[in-house]
Amino acid sequence: EKHSAAQPEELARAEAVPVVDDGGMKQTGSSSAKTYCVVLDKASGTKLGLDVDFMTERVVLPIIQITGGLAEEWNRANPGAQLCIGDSIVEVNGVKGDVAIMLEKCKNDKVLKLTLVKALAHEF
Repeated sequence: EKHSAAQPEELARAEAVPVVDDGGMKQTGSSSAKTYCVVLDKASGTKLGLDVDFMTERVVLPIIQITGGLAEEWNRANPGAQLCIGDSIVEVNGVKGDVAIMLEKCKNDKVLKLTLVKALAHEF
């Protein structure tokens, strides 16, 4: 009986933890969207190797194809943060929300620091 009496306290402690976690989640954004960063250096002259779906009404650049180049090199070197078809570029070198400028930066900047959002599995 002593054992069962201890359980409610354990439960109460366990339940208090997620509340703190939720508070942290709100600051970092949606917990359902997993973001990751990629840095691609075009100084070597290698092509980017990414095809994106450009639509002016969007605020992201979804990846529709990986065609070799830096994207493929990155994927080989970084198995834990691979660029995948369906992932969306949300920021390019500090610019977000304007896909036209983001695309210009992809074309013109030598080093690209990209922030991407992983595609959610249930969308496919």
